[in-house]
Amino acid sequence: QGTNLMSDARWTDLTAANYHKDPAVSRSALVDLMTLGVVEYHARHITEEIRFDGNDATELGNVVHDIALRGMDKNKLCVQIPTEVLSASGSRAGGAWKAFKAECDAKGIQPLRDKDYFAVDRMLNSIQMNDSAMRIINKTEFKERTCEWKDDDTGLMCRVMFDLYAKRFRADLKTTRKVLQPFTIADHIAKMGYHWQVAFYQRAAKQLGADDGPFVFIFVKNEPPYTCRCFQIPDEQIAIADAQITTHLRMLADHVDRDVWKPSDDGKVTEVRLPRWIENLDQWLPSEEPSDVK
Repeated sequence: QGTNLMSDARWTDLTAANYHKDPAVSRSALVDLMTLGVVEYHARHITEEIRFDGNDATELGNVVHDIALRGMDKNKLCVQIPTEVLSASGSRAGGAWKAFKAECDAKGIQPLRDKDYFAVDRMLNSIQMNDSAMRIINKTEFKERTCEWKDDDTGLMCRVMFDLYAKRFRADLKTTRKVLQPFTIADHIAKMGYHWQVAFYQRAAKQLGADDGPFVFIFVKNEPPYTCRCFQIPDEQIAIADAQITTHLRMLADHVDRDVWKPSDDGKVTEVRLPRWIENLDQWLPSEEPSDVK
């Protein structure tokens, strides 16, 4: 449908719910593997003993995604949470809340706290005022589209959901509470494993026959002043991330083949290097003879 496929890659066009049920290795699963290890990966993505049900930030992000990328009507997507359905402490608990939540679920509407409900319009306006963000969104061929392919090296099935896909570029819309400055976003990208997301998604794009184009993050702050800025990672760091993905997918394939889910250092003692600040702790101690104040 507009893109020549290579290998056995294919557009799956799954709903969000079915996409998350798909057993193929996803971006979030890959990041869990690389940051938490195979034991946590097994508990989260195979046995599903550990589940993530979302929070206020993810709920707000989902609403902004659906409006910004799919053009959906805010009034059909979300509703303000009435004060009377919350507990005395303001938490989402108790009979009134459960009844209200069940009604929202039946209608497919996301309940949002007041501050998040009003943030939606500010965040969307910020995206619309950003020329780079709108140029990317308007030139996109597919939005929120899923694909699946077999990793040539390991035989593992992999999957991604592109926020914004074009043969010449790819992009992802991120909502965050971080201040949108290059140094804070660089740190945030590294901590969240978004550099691995870029490398993984670029693998998928290559399988789909896309050009070797850039991958851009459209970040929008979900708190005042609701800034929107676009960032991308240098090619050499994407290459490093891609090599790390290869190593970890091989490790995962080995665990899958043997059906053994123990840490890679099982039976060994692993040395852990402490942060550098512990070596400089003495510099914060008062000297025996403090200098005079002049």
